[in-house]
Amino acid sequence: MQFEGPVLAYILDTLLPSSSPDDADTSSHARTLLAVTAACNQCPDAQQLLVSEIKASLARALALPESSTKHSRLQSLFGLIQAMIESGPHTSQQSVIQPNNTMKLLIKKGLISDLARVPHSLDLSSPNLVATVNSVLKPLEKLSSIVNQPSSTAPKTQTTSGQATDTTMESGEQQSITAQQQTNQETG
Repeated sequence: MQFEGPVLAYILDTLLPSSSPDDADTSSHARTLLAVTAACNQCPDAQQLLVSEIKASLARALALPESSTKHSRLQSLFGLIQAMIESGPHTSQQSVIQPNNTMKLLIKKGLISDLARVPHSLDLSSPNLVATVNSVLKPLEKLSSIVNQPSSTAPKTQTTSGQATDTTMESGEQQSITAQQQTNQETG
């Protein structure tokens, strides 16, 4: 079999989905390689390339005609995304998820929208539909919870007036609030 294209595309499209029980080791090793690449914070370019290739692989899998191969590829991609999310830093609090660089890239590249659109590309009468939808919901839930986290979990910084401010604010908003606080202190 001749394959032309990026190595990551070959790994994601061919090696990651296990087509037979004999290929279980190959699939496991491919998943480990990709998860380790996603966790490699020393090379953000590699992480960005991996996220871009995952998006492209998802698009290629969704374009396939309805078959068990399509569902197998989709489920393996969703499992990989879930593994990438779970390999992030963990905090002592269960409700707070600290996003790692790969998770931030997944969100920045719009993977949440891509995952939400997956059911539109599936045949609703397929016997594999339930398993595929369940596998897409796991990473979609985790990524959505990161996006929807309250800003109170963001780190605080001290302003010149000694009051804590949220670091997720834009600098213009911070300056406006600081100026307003100073005006209140002068008049009060």
